[in-house]
Amino acid sequence: MDNLLFTAPDGAIPKTGTNASKLLNMLKHCEPVQELLLAQVFDSNQRSPIQDLGNDYLFNWLVHPVENGKGKIIARQLDKRHISGNPQLDDDARKERKRQLKEDSYKQAKQGRIRETKAQQERDEARKELFLSLGDAANDPDIESKKPTKD
Repeated sequence: MDNLLFTAPDGAIPKTGTNASKLLNMLKHCEPVQELLLAQVFDSNQRSPIQDLGNDYLFNWLVHPVENGKGKIIARQLDKRHISGNPQLDDDARKERKRQLKEDSYKQAKQGRIRETKAQQERDEARKELFLSLGDAANDPDIESKKPTKD
């Protein structure tokens, strides 16, 4: 981790014992780490520590997916600029990851906005179906006047 400590900004190294720390330790030599090994180590939940490393609060580590010829991710690899010993190259890799992260965030926000109208219509329809299934009494606007009186 010496090269990582030398070039990484303060606060970029995850706390010891966390899954992000375990993952960074596995990736620190910038050699591809097989997805099967990552799945074993992280109980098939390697996505979370990968996201943790790539997020702003750990200063955007750039972890590349390694794909086979069919586009399936078979391994992960830390960007070599992080261990270059050159703070500028390390910073360039972090800026690249930050741009990816913000592009993904924008795309998700845009998709959410586009989907909002359809989701609202589906919600309203589900509410209507539930309301209609409750029977006549629940649908009677004059239900207050039909309550039994106390004698």
